[in-house]
Amino acid sequence: MGIVLRNLFLPEKQAVIFALKGVIAMALALTIALSLNLDRPYWALVSAVFLQMRPESGLVIEKAICQIVGTVIGGLFGILLLMQFMSYPYVALGVLALWLGLNAALSAMVRQANFVYAFAMAAVTAEIIVLMVMVKLHLRPIVRRCLWLHRLESVKLLLVLFVPVWSVICFGLSKSKTVCSDKPGR
Repeated sequence: MGIVLRNLFLPEKQAVIFALKGVIAMALALTIALSLNLDRPYWALVSAVFLQMRPESGLVIEKAICQIVGTVIGGLFGILLLMQFMSYPYVALGVLALWLGLNAALSAMVRQANFVYAFAMAAVTAEIIVLMVMVKLHLRPIVRRCLWLHRLESVKLLLVLFVPVWSVICFGLSKSKTVCSDKPGR
């Protein structure tokens, strides 16, 4: 119990910087998404949360690029799936399940964590697009494409915001590399 209270009331410098970095990136993402009147500004916030989730400093740009690539591939697959199977919702859900399984299998074959993340984004983006359109069948085809484009805008916004915030906090506030090292305790 003593360790828990000590970490709660007297956190280490690494934990404080990690928390500040996340809060600043999420606040900036949501503020800019709201000011740009994006259709779904919460996607920028959620993307910031997932990009910032792991505390390592290395490969943040790679992870953001993997997020964009996964979003593009998943969005294209979701739109293609809707164009082919919109009138057959059970078949579309079956193909979507196969897509999710394929992405899970491919992500199990790679060892690099950011590439696993790209497969997860491809699966989740297709799932979001297909399920949101299937629930609201009255959406016109233009709205389906816009749904994907709004998600892609939010993810790109995150890339533009998160990497500078990470760099300022990691390299501007700390002179030591231990604050933003890839391994805890280094």
